[in-house]
Amino acid sequence: MAAIQPTLQVYENTKVQGNSFGIHRVVLASSSDTVTVGTLASNASPSSSVAELDDGNNDTGVTVSASGANTVTLIGGTAGGIVWFTTRHGGRVNSVPEA
Repeated sequence: MAAIQPTLQVYENTKVQGNSFGIHRVVLASSSDTVTVGTLASNASPSSSVAELDDGNNDTGVTVSASGANTVTLIGGTAGGIVWFTTRHGGRVNSVPEA
C-alpha cells in the first residue's frame, strides 16, 4: 500500500450541523493507496464519513473507504488514475489547499 499526497485537498470549515467537509483529488500510485485526512466524524464507523465523487472521469473500479480515524484507502485503481472523494469531519479542520 502506497501512502500518497493529494494533488488538491480543501476543507470547508462552515461547521454545518457540527460537521466540516473535505474535497480531495489524488493521482493513484498503485492499485492500493492510502491518503491522510483530518480526523473523520465517525470513530465507530469511519467509512460512513467518506464518499467517492465520480463524474464519470474517476479511475474505474476504485473503492474509496476509511481504514482508520484519519486514513482513506483507495483500492482497485491503476497507477496514474485520478480519483476525487469527499470526507466529513466533526468540528473544524485546519488545512489549506495543497499544490
